[in-house]
Amino acid sequence: MHVLCAELHPPLVSSICCPPTHDDKAAVPPGNALSERAASKRPAQELVELSWKWLIPQLPFVFRIPNCDLHYKLYLEAIGHLRSTYPPSALTCDVVSTSQQPLSNYHPAFGALVNWLTDKCTIPEGRQVQLDVEATPDSMLDFIIVGMLHVVGINRNRRGGSGRYHESCIMRREQPEYEGERLYQAAFLDLISSLWEDESRNRTRTTWSPMPWSRASLQEAFAAQPADSVPPGQVPTGEALDSMSDEDLIIRMSRSTYGYPLDIPWLAFPHDGYPFCFNLSTYTKIRRTATASLRDDAALWLSAMSFGLLEAVISMKIPEELFLVPGPGKSGLVLSGPRLLRFMSNWLPFMQGYAWPSEEAREERGRQVTLILKRALGALDEEMRRGLSIFLRAGYQEDELLDIIGSVSMMVVVLSGHAYSVWSDNTTLKEVYNQTRDVHRSLYSATVESFEAIMLRAGWCPNTIRSQFMAVHGLLSVISNFARLPPHVRRSADEHKNCTSASCALYTVNEETYVPAHVDPSCNCEHIIPPLDDISSILSGLDGDSWPALTFDGTNLHVQPAIEGFYVAVSHVWADGLGSTSEAGLPACQIARISALAKQLLPESGAFWIDSLCIPGIKHLRKRAIKFMANTYRDAAKVLVLDECIRTECSLAHTWEVNLLRIATSGWVRRIWTLQEGVLGRELCFEFKEGPVDVAEEVSRLTRELADKPDAARISAGFELLYMDAYKPHVPLLAFRADNKGTPSNEYTFGEVIWLLQNRSTSKWEDELVSISSLLPLDVDALLAITGPDAAEMRMKSALLQLQLVSRHIPLLPVAKLSIPGFTWAPRTLTQTYEKGGLSQEGSMALCMEDGLVGEYGIASFETPVLVPPACQDGTQEEMEVLISHRATDMTFTVVLRCPIAPSSFDSLIFLSPELPGDRSTLCAAVLRNGVGLEHWTDEDGPLCCEYASAGLLKPLAWRPHELEGNKINRPLLLSEVHMIQLQIA
Repeated sequence: MHVLCAELHPPLVSSICCPPTHDDKAAVPPGNALSERAASKRPAQELVELSWKWLIPQLPFVFRIPNCDLHYKLYLEAIGHLRSTYPPSALTCDVVSTSQQPLSNYHPAFGALVNWLTDKCTIPEGRQVQLDVEATPDSMLDFIIVGMLHVVGINRNRRGGSGRYHESCIMRREQPEYEGERLYQAAFLDLISSLWEDESRNRTRTTWSPMPWSRASLQEAFAAQPADSVPPGQVPTGEALDSMSDEDLIIRMSRSTYGYPLDIPWLAFPHDGYPFCFNLSTYTKIRRTATASLRDDAALWLSAMSFGLLEAVISMKIPEELFLVPGPGKSGLVLSGPRLLRFMSNWLPFMQGYAWPSEEAREERGRQVTLILKRALGALDEEMRRGLSIFLRAGYQEDELLDIIGSVSMMVVVLSGHAYSVWSDNTTLKEVYNQTRDVHRSLYSATVESFEAIMLRAGWCPNTIRSQFMAVHGLLSVISNFARLPPHVRRSADEHKNCTSASCALYTVNEETYVPAHVDPSCNCEHIIPPLDDISSILSGLDGDSWPALTFDGTNLHVQPAIEGFYVAVSHVWADGLGSTSEAGLPACQIARISALAKQLLPESGAFWIDSLCIPGIKHLRKRAIKFMANTYRDAAKVLVLDECIRTECSLAHTWEVNLLRIATSGWVRRIWTLQEGVLGRELCFEFKEGPVDVAEEVSRLTRELADKPDAARISAGFELLYMDAYKPHVPLLAFRADNKGTPSNEYTFGEVIWLLQNRSTSKWEDELVSISSLLPLDVDALLAITGPDAAEMRMKSALLQLQLVSRHIPLLPVAKLSIPGFTWAPRTLTQTYEKGGLSQEGSMALCMEDGLVGEYGIASFETPVLVPPACQDGTQEEMEVLISHRATDMTFTVVLRCPIAPSSFDSLIFLSPELPGDRSTLCAAVLRNGVGLEHWTDEDGPLCCEYASAGLLKPLAWRPHELEGNKINRPLLLSEVHMIQLQIA
């Protein structure tokens, strides 16, 4: 069988350096002839003669390939795929242009060939193609490489913007009627050349990966193993690890302080059977074979980043059986998260007590561990970058990538924490450990999404575990313990099946069908109604500004004016069944329960206030009662929180770690109305299983035990205080009260309030600002006067104008916005406006005025305006993605904008700073400045007016501008430098 050669079209002009022409007998580039001795040892086979001369006259070389050659079979398979998939008329530039698509998007034959081709020859970046290729006449890979070098060389010497050169396009232009095999061979060469160039670029751009081609691997692959770097230690067995308990003191300390590792999916690349490796480069180098497939490479990456990383840091040879266990269901083997935690927990005291031969040896080992962990974090971030991910190139889906990166990241986070405890004096290791807490890193996002998926499968409400809720709790160490808690079940395991990330169906109250609940579902006692005339008289102000308080004698309710410091104010959520009005009352069983709790807190009076009984439905009285609510809670002796989840799940018998996590996920901390009730109260108590519990008093009790009790009790009290201190910030309200000593204040900053508002919601959005009016300088009467179908939006506009100074980052947040002209930059709710990482600090403010928001922003303009598709204008499409080329930094980005986008076009992006980070995502917003130049704009010109379009997220890509600007299919838009100036956004 022969592939015939012919001169189909004139020679192509190219500036690529071509090898000298050889006769057909040589048929190979110079200096690479196969030795006769080697050839004589080959068994007789049927040979196929291949050459590119018929297509590229400059390449006359003939390659004689055995017909059983695996690479040759893949070559035929790839061409056969093209022929069966695309008729000649469909074989256009779109087919042979990769546009930076992952290899997995193509037939597997292309992926396998490209992996082998790039192993054999990686083309460097730059305009010129000058490689000394050691080609052999019987190598199918060399045959392909010779053709690819020609195609890549021509493309690299073409002018920017002129599109890619394709041999198949030349054939179609020269011989439009030709539809034979050679057309598909030309298309194969075009496509494989582009894929090879992409893969070469991906590998050369990889810095931290454990794979042999990364920069870190190339630098350290031949480094000598440090002398005496492996402390002696005995590796425990899997059975020994399983015998330990999560409640063992040392393990509890580890999981609470550093986090709880996830089960890591295992892709079955062999770890056992190889010698101990002291770094990641050696680990992959000795394991990777010349026939590695894309999937093999992905599996090797995972093996290196799990077993390889642990061995390099721990300095012990670890067998597969120590961590590999059957996963849930039919998921195959996993590295056990519990075993990983217990192993690292026991490694920590061993290392802390290890007798180093010298302080220099200890410090040197700390430096080695730091470099290994720093590389691991970089490798995880790289794997999440589009274009660099080895898993996406191998055909894994996005959700599979997130599961793998999230679980490996959590192991690295826990390992870094333990290592820092061993070498706490190593400032560089401290920086590495702090990087694991950086919420803007890709590895952080991947890990949070992994936890969300795990908790959704366990039955948690999507609204509870949405990304913003996870962001409140920030530290992966905390989130990892959240994920191990079972959800609170009120009625049935599938009760959240109708919930969404935006709302929980169980906490969405329909007032028309709402019925108060009884203490016991089987109870059918009568409702008790308080004396309405007495309540009306007190609220009408006949005796001055006051509000009612209630007492219960076992049969009837009695009303009296509330006396400061002599009643309990009850805080609850209607979804728990305690909602009502004075006219409707509550079931007798509930009133008896509330009264009993109030008497526990205030034995002398037992007086209490609860909105369900003390606020009438009559409109003018209701408004007056709402106006008094801030003082109602401020003047109460104690505020008592009644929440079904807290009452059921929290107990003094549990650890405070669990109790605080349960409070953090309760309905009470997620409702807006309860915020001022918790902030303003002098003392805040929660109903636990045992009855009312004051968290602040528990802190005092443990502090006293720490000072007065015997050693064992002191240790227990000390750890409980440690956990309370660590976990309180994850209930922002409790952290705020602790910082302010529980003393109510009349002045709160905008930043404090939006921090406290995180993840709260209400069934009536128009009530949001009314409910927090006591915490901010807002005129509640003015807000209540705004009514009608657009009351929620108009109240938000009124509140922002009253506040005047608001956080500068608000226009950049991708959240629901107002539809009011001039205020489309403003949020529909303040509950989603806190941005972690210092963006909400009071020193970074903007001025809100009737004609827009004025503040200092970085602004960069597009070379030409960006048109907004109709589907993005009307909101039919949820997001608009734009590819960006930023020549000032020699980087490319993608920006994802939230829809709908009102203007038909935008021409600039705004940022909080003049720097575009190349290693993380950053908030931005699209605006229309109507062509006003930025270069010569000064402060004397006043604020530059911009029309607001949409908020978005800017993400760095792996490609350079010149690599994307020649694409006709997905060509990036050019973005200017960033200028910091005063803007007026309307």
